[in-house]
Amino acid sequence: MMKKILINLLLCFAFWHSFAENPVKKTIEFDGYEREYLLYTPENAREFDGLIVGLHGFNNSPDAFFGSLDLSAIADSLNYVIVAPKALPEQSQDVIKWANFLGDIQLNSVWGCGLTVTSSLLNIELNETIDDAGFLDTLIGTVLSEYAVNPKNLFLIGVSMGGYMAYQYALPYGHRLSGMVSIAGTMGTAIKGLEKPAPVPVCDFHSLSDEVVPYTGIGSYTLFPGVLYLPVTLGKPKSEVIDYWVSRNEAGEALVEDFPEGNGITVKKFTYPHPEHEVIHYQADGAKHAYVFAKADGDGMDYKEEIVKFFADHLVENNENSGIGKIDKQRLYFYSNPANNTVYFSDETGIFSVYDMTGRLLFSQSFYDRQADVSGLKSGVYIVRISSGGKTLTGKLLKN
Repeated sequence: MMKKILINLLLCFAFWHSFAENPVKKTIEFDGYEREYLLYTPENAREFDGLIVGLHGFNNSPDAFFGSLDLSAIADSLNYVIVAPKALPEQSQDVIKWANFLGDIQLNSVWGCGLTVTSSLLNIELNETIDDAGFLDTLIGTVLSEYAVNPKNLFLIGVSMGGYMAYQYALPYGHRLSGMVSIAGTMGTAIKGLEKPAPVPVCDFHSLSDEVVPYTGIGSYTLFPGVLYLPVTLGKPKSEVIDYWVSRNEAGEALVEDFPEGNGITVKKFTYPHPEHEVIHYQADGAKHAYVFAKADGDGMDYKEEIVKFFADHLVENNENSGIGKIDKQRLYFYSNPANNTVYFSDETGIFSVYDMTGRLLFSQSFYDRQADVSGLKSGVYIVRISSGGKTLTGKLLKN
């Protein structure tokens, strides 16, 4: 009887565990505010190869960030933790009054990122008194202290206003970052810390047709429909943002690549090369602010694929943890790279998993005699994970 009860209890636990919340909702205190965030961890892992900090857009939430990009597959393939914090509501009553005057604009979640709204009628900075860069840095430190995460692989992704916040964090705390990604965001005109930033690899996506965060930094607000349209500055022109980081990173002249046209949208990729701190800008034409690029939907460019390539190019090796880095350093663990039909390993046996550049698992198999067959893979770039002897190594594989 006791044995039957024990079995039932174990089954109930297994059932509950299989549906355990992931990401999990958590809170942290900072500057007198209780701050909320979501934390996602890949399953069946106790040590993690890196951390992604995801920043949602204006009046949005961490749940929306997960929903918009679906980065959990990328996190699983790279063995990365994702932390997605929530911005505070606007704290200034004066700003709230202006928002109400301009049309009952809600300010439920607003980053303190230097975003200033400027026109002939007003000049207001959103959440001017909130040190969100300091909050993010404290949150990152908390996650690193509570989980076994390789601190040398730290990436920031911001969407829309989250892109503003990513740039704001990168200025005072860029020395901690392996790279930052901004999607449909820019730098606010009141951004702080422009004087002495650390060089940071930058990956920026923005459309010339963006109707919310204008590519030029200047949009228009309809004060009286059909009567009065008010020019409004919402950020720095994207050309100025890119020029700033190219200069700061001492990057080279742009290399230009055209993606195939898809759904009536064109994309140019500008790569400003540097051995460690490149700047990449994807300039779209024909895409609206909230458009999500995906090859599966007929687009010539894919957000997730390009983001994973950027991550893979800026992974840092740490022999004390499980992260591995660029191709020339991966020979410590597997070779040849590029590979023809066979990949060889430094360990005798283990598990070898291969993912495409969107984080989709292609196959996972055991290997023996220090080798695995990859002849079935098409030529291209892949993310691989090798598990052996209690270690999990993540890297990039080139297949000839």
